[in-house]
Amino acid sequence: MKETPMNRSWLVFLFFLAALSGFAQAPSALEGTITAVLMDHIQIKSDDGTIHLVVLPAGVSVTKRLTVTWSDIHAGDWVGVDSKPGADGTQESVAINIFSPSIIAKVRKGQFTMASGDLMTNAAVDQVTKGAGGASLVLKNDDAMVAVKITDQTTVHRLVDAAAADLKPGLKVGVRGTVNADASLQAANVLIAGT
Repeated sequence: MKETPMNRSWLVFLFFLAALSGFAQAPSALEGTITAVLMDHIQIKSDDGTIHLVVLPAGVSVTKRLTVTWSDIHAGDWVGVDSKPGADGTQESVAINIFSPSIIAKVRKGQFTMASGDLMTNAAVDQVTKGAGGASLVLKNDDAMVAVKITDQTTVHRLVDAAAADLKPGLKVGVRGTVNADASLQAANVLIAGT
């Protein structure tokens, strides 16, 4: 599959979801479009045309992703930044998620290497600057201050709380959970792609 900013954003969010929950069974993830809402289930059609049944247990975590700009980031916000070294060695952001207050408690704090080799930093924003070299963030990690450059290719999303009642046919979603014996997916987290 060709890597695009949208695919990268989904990857970053799915990685974020993985950090939210521990699973007794092997986790599974899927993305697609909701085709039906059936009380405590949703039906999702994946891009390859496969129909999946997703069980929505009471209290399932539902989040909506809104597209925003870097200027919507402020000191004190908690963010998840996917970055990689730029040509000059500074970290350049690929994607940034701004977390709602309820999500902050669930997020793995700190800095770690992702499977892609990119660096993920989940931390509070200490400074937002815009200068001749462009915009940048300084993140306050427990053990260090981390500077990250924002590029024209950086995608920025605000993650806000939603509810199962917000899941409607036609919405693009990402789901992470565990596979049940009947092959349905028991959702732990649902992301509404938003706008």
